This record gives sequence, C-alpha cells and structure tokens, in this order.
Amino acid sequence: MPKDEENHKFLLKVIPVGILEFDREGVICPDYSTFCEWIFATKNIAGRSIDDVLLKPCRARMKLGEAEAFELMREQFSALQLKFEEVQIHLPKQLFFVSLEVAGVERSLKVTYHPIWVQSVLEKMMLVIEDQTELLNAKQVQSKNKSEVELGLVRLMQLRSCAEDILPIVMDEISGLMELLGDQISKKEESAVLSSLHSIKGNALAAGFALMGRQAQENESYIKAAPLGASLQKDINWGTVAAMYQVLTAEWRELQSIYKALVAKRL
Repeated sequence: MPKDEENHKFLLKVIPVGILEFDREGVICPDYSTFCEWIFATKNIAGRSIDDVLLKPCRARMKLGEAEAFELMREQFSALQLKFEEVQIHLPKQLFFVSLEVAGVERSLKVTYHPIWVQSVLEKMMLVIEDQTELLNAKQVQSKNKSEVELGLVRLMQLRSCAEDILPIVMDEISGLMELLGDQISKKEESAVLSSLHSIKGNALAAGFALMGRQAQENESYIKAAPLGASLQKDINWGTVAAMYQVLTAEWRELQSIYKALVAKRL
C-alpha cells in the first residue's frame, strides 16, 4: 500500500471528526472516518443512503427550508458550481441528531459541505461533521446559571423594596399558608386549596414578589378551569396540582433564604 494511502486510512481511523463522502445517488462512499460510526451510533455506513443515516434522524429539528435545501443539493449534482452555491447558503449548518436505531443517542452537530468537482460537474459531496454536544450543554448550563443569578438579584431587590414594617408580617403569613396548602393538597380539599392560593397570591403581590404571585395565580386558575367529571364535580388532576405546588415551594424557599440572610446581616 502506498505511503500516502496508508497515512490517509490511518487519519480516517483516528481523527475525532466525522468525514464522509456521498455520490450523486446519495450513497455513502467506503472511505469515511471511524468517528462517523460513533456520531451516528451505527456500524458500516458505507453503501447506505445519506438520507437514512443523517437527514431523517435530523429532519424533525431542522429549521424551515433546510431539509428542502439538502434535497435540492442532491438534485444539483449534475449542475454547474454557480447553481450549487445558490443552494449552499440554505443548507443546514447546525443539526440535532436523534438516532432512529439506538434509544437515548442525541448529538448536536456542526456540518460543513465540501463539493468535489470534476470538470465543473459535482461528482461527490464531502461532509465534515463535528460533535458539539458537550459545547452546547456547557453553554446551556452557563445560560441557566446566568438566569439563576439574575433571578436571585430580582428576588433581592423585591425583598429590599418591601416596607420593613410589612415584610416580616408577610413572610410569616406566607410561611403558614404554604404549610397549610401542602396539607390541603394532600387531602384534595378544593375550596381550601383555592382559598390558600388566593391568600398567598395577595400577600406575595403586596410584598412585591411578582414571580411567586404569578405562580400562585396560575395554580389557582388551573384548578378553577378543571372540567366537570361524570359526577358533575370538577375533574382535577391533583398530581399536576402537587407538581405546581412544588414549583411554588421552590420559589418560596429562595425568597426565604435571601430574607434570612438579610435579617442576619442587620443583626
């Protein structure tokens, strides 16, 4: 085997990037990087359709027009380069891959397109595919952390903005109501739950706790909007009510934590 060919095969075996080519019929060529099999969670992709391996698993999350542009690119294989470039600007650059063969395999992929021309005719298309899943996850965590910090500052400002003579009273009122509400939900006491939610909403809004007030309102509205069942009583999904209560509780605990820190600082 010539040295250049040997080096080429070794590179395709070790490079941590997906590299593959497909022909005019959309059939994947034999020489592709081993990393492709990890990306697509499948072995032996040579001879398979690029549509089955890449397009179909990504299609559901493609932006408007991207799948059509990919298909149009396939149709342009016998066209001049100028026509391909008109299509290229619409091709998907970022794909979200969900394996149709292996459950739980999801990847965020960056794709670049490299046409292989022979006398101005597009003979093959090379795709270079980078797995950016960890990068995307890191960005999402960073964004979430930033949002949590910003929300914490909002809570701090709300607590500081509340009148000092009112704030302790409101905190005590809500604390008692939240404990009572949890017991009422476990007993499925519709009227009592609605009354407690209404009081929590009133206290929260009076203190300037906008998010908690809105959450209490949403819980209250959900129960009121429940349809009538066969016995002409409201068919309330108490599991959903309990889940909404947990969200409300989480917000209340965040406010309590900041309030306790403020009180400790004043002592």
